[in-house]
Amino acid sequence: MNKLILEETSQSPHVTLDAESGVFKIDGNSFPNNSFRFYLPVLEWLDEYAKQPNKETHFVFQISYQNSSSLKMFNEILKKLDALHKAGNKVSVDWMYQENDDDLFQKGKEIKELFSMPFECKSYAD
Repeated sequence: MNKLILEETSQSPHVTLDAESGVFKIDGNSFPNNSFRFYLPVLEWLDEYAKQPNKETHFVFQISYQNSSSLKMFNEILKKLDALHKAGNKVSVDWMYQENDDDLFQKGKEIKELFSMPFECKSYAD
C-alpha cells in the first residue's frame, strides 16, 4: 500500500500514513481553509488500509492548534480507527499535548470518552 504524506503548511499539519513503516501521525497546526478537502485523502487512505491493516496500528495526533472543522475531521479519522479496533484489530491512539496546554489536554480527555480503542493523552515538553 502506498504511503500518504501531506507536507505541513502555515495552516495545515504534516501527515504521515505509512503502513510499511508503521508510522501514522498528524503533527502541527490544523486550520486549513477547507478541512474536509484537506483530510479527505486521509479518510480515503484509511478506508483502503482497513482492508488489510497491520497487526498493530498506533496513531499519533500531535496538534499544536486546531479549529473546530479540523476537530470534526479528527473525529471522522478516529471513527475509522475505532471501527478497525472493533473489528478485532490492535489499534491505539496517542493524543500529544504540550505539558502546559490544559485546553488541548481537556479536548483529548473529551475525545477519549467517545471511543472504545486504547487512547492516551500524553504531555511533551517543548
